Amino acid sequence: MQSADTIKATLEERLCPNHDIYAHVEILGSQIQIICCCSTFQEACTAEAKNMLLEMDLADLIIEVN
Repeated sequence: MQSADTIKATLEERLCPNHDIYAHVEILGSQIQIICCCSTFQEACTAEAKNMLLEMDLADLIIEVN
């Protein structure tokens, strides 16, 4: 899914401001799994992914938090 790949690429460029560790994103069918080093960065990445999904009109995708 090209739109999910766009979200993946965007989020994987993000660096945690506290730990200097990049987010890791996996696409599993209709799910986007976001793996971050801490809950603060996780929340920020999840919010950004949700906003991107709304802008792309893909709110039916599921974001999984790890």
